[in-house]
Amino acid sequence: MAKTYTRIEINNLLRTNDKAVERAIVRLFELQNADEQRYATTNTHNNRGFCSSDARAGTRFARWIQGMDDNNRKKFPAKSLNHPKASRIFRNYCKNGEAVIGRARRIAIKHSRQLVEIANAGVKEEPKSRDHCAMPHEVKAKFNDPRLSTAALYDGRDAKLPTEPQPGTLAATARLMASMDDTGFDWDAWKEQMKEERL
Repeated sequence: MAKTYTRIEINNLLRTNDKAVERAIVRLFELQNADEQRYATTNTHNNRGFCSSDARAGTRFARWIQGMDDNNRKKFPAKSLNHPKASRIFRNYCKNGEAVIGRARRIAIKHSRQLVEIANAGVKEEPKSRDHCAMPHEVKAKFNDPRLSTAALYDGRDAKLPTEPQPGTLAATARLMASMDDTGFDWDAWKEQMKEERL
């Protein structure tokens, strides 16, 4: 079963990773309908994309990140919200000298429920057991793993089981970002760089 992400995990990722914030802004922009994208507004209350108070800033940020003009045509090189010119161009969207990436982060976290839905799209939930004493997922995995002998199940010997990275770790963050990112960014290299910086 594929890993699902919680809103807390997504929010933690957004708080610590500028690249994740930029991807989130683009994803939210993609959820806007065509009129909303064109006019940088919210005209349909469908709980999709930006809310009305963030529509103008979110749309402008998404266009900047993707290198779009005001008609949503890709015309310029894609740029980060950390680009030196971004603070001058978007200063009216930021409070009290706040960095542009800071405003984008606030928008992304405010809308992270939608980002959780995107991250978990296509992940099937494990069917609930009718049993009142259902066995834990780890135990089920052992019983369903054909690499383990019957004796190994009962005497405590384990073969190596494939494991998902623990939520909140750099490995989990890198895996989540890689699943949402189609730019070719090397998330494994990012993970290793972050490990070195934390030492």
